Amino acid sequence: MPVYQKRTYHLASESAVPDYLERWEAHIATLAEFNVVTHGFSRVPGNPKAVVALVSFQDGDDPRTVIRDYMESEGFRRDMAGFDMSQIERVDTLLLDPVDTVEELSTVGGESHSRPAPGGSARLAGKVALITGGARGQGEAEARRFAREGAIVYLCDLLAEQGEKVAEEIRMAGGKAHFKVLDVTDPAQWNRVISEVEAETGRLDILINNAGTNVRHSLTATSREAWDTILDVNLTGQFLGMQACAPLMERTGGGSIINIGSTAGIMGHPVAAYSSSKWGVRGMTKSAAIDLAAKGIRVNAMHPGVVDTPMMDSGSTLFKSLVSMTALGRAADADEMASAALFLASDDSSFVTGIDLPVDGGFSELAAYGEIWNRINS
Repeated sequence: MPVYQKRTYHLASESAVPDYLERWEAHIATLAEFNVVTHGFSRVPGNPKAVVALVSFQDGDDPRTVIRDYMESEGFRRDMAGFDMSQIERVDTLLLDPVDTVEELSTVGGESHSRPAPGGSARLAGKVALITGGARGQGEAEARRFAREGAIVYLCDLLAEQGEKVAEEIRMAGGKAHFKVLDVTDPAQWNRVISEVEAETGRLDILINNAGTNVRHSLTATSREAWDTILDVNLTGQFLGMQACAPLMERTGGGSIINIGSTAGIMGHPVAAYSSSKWGVRGMTKSAAIDLAAKGIRVNAMHPGVVDTPMMDSGSTLFKSLVSMTALGRAADADEMASAALFLASDDSSFVTGIDLPVDGGFSELAAYGEIWNRINS
């Protein structure tokens, strides 16, 4: 049986992506000389600076050795002639479960490169997941990943056009997804959505409370209106979501709730309203974990650090400063957040509840001494 890999190439700039995609045409022929089959390649949905490829190696071949030999070959130098290799910031490799066939992937943005990857390892097969803030950013990445893992996904957001587009792309790729308009601060809308989910599927296994908002003002510059809005969305919205979803999850036989917090909720942070809402998420998560444990519902909080999404200006001083204080020396991408959420959503974490999981590249635990260490050694 061949060894399948999903290889994600993270580029330094979006402008380098079209050139790199074109070079995959040449890669296909050269890699074939090394007995590597390219099944598909395309942009990564939701990440304009990344390219994903599905390749397979012959049974018995060591993929690392094959790729090393390819990169030392004349063919590789020919394929990449004129390309600035410093544009490739890193390559993430994911080993996929063996498959007998490779299904054709949908194209992204009208491009026709892709015959993309199999749907993943089916870690969420048969499960139903509801994701708020699912129209873009981390929520979008979670929805796409969960669908590839076999879940029926309900994307909920106020951004109807974007949310419908994501759900349609998931369906075109062979997944199961639906979009629902949802204002997370409105109990009536929560009740409507949950009633529709139960009528359509009869169950709910996973809730990701991902919707959030922020206005960056100091304590004294924060208006009461801004304070109320931030706490309504970031904290009360998650409270209402758990209240609405828990009864159906209990009838389903249990499930997993993931409340998305922030490093602003596990360390000092200058934005009072946002930080207060995220510290509140931590306490509420632990209370809910105690309350819902007897119903078979696990509740955990996940705290992202700096994540490179369309909502974050990667050229800003703030972004660059956060990256400089991150031990791993880079921002995360939304797919990495989705991988962490997948662990908490799946049965792999069946004995995990009530925890705070920082997914921040070491920012919250290592930043201070890490920065001191860097200064000393520079």
